Amino acid sequence: MARYGGDHGDSRYDGGTPPGGGLPTSTLVLLVVSGLAVFTGVATLAGVPALVIGVVAATSASTDRARAERLTRTGWLVFAGVIAAVVVLAVLALVLVLVIGGGLISAGAGGF
Repeated sequence: MARYGGDHGDSRYDGGTPPGGGLPTSTLVLLVVSGLAVFTGVATLAGVPALVIGVVAATSASTDRARAERLTRTGWLVFAGVIAAVVVLAVLALVLVLVIGGGLISAGAGGF
């Protein structure tokens, strides 16, 4: 007896690589996220190196899958690392402005 909808063969799919090769999902997402970060100006500093690494990973995906996966992982680490560094530097700059400028820490709410 045939199943409802017909028999489509082996339908196992691991979610990481499309059947028949193609671009790994993580590489595609890295390209989209870093591209949006660059072109919207939200995180250009983090997006540019991640986008370049993502493009290199995408071009090597069809010939060397392991290299593409390594580059994709590196691209995500660079993207996250640069964003984390920018956040830490922004917090340090804010603290420095408040301490050196005499802002809220030493002068209280009056500012004098």
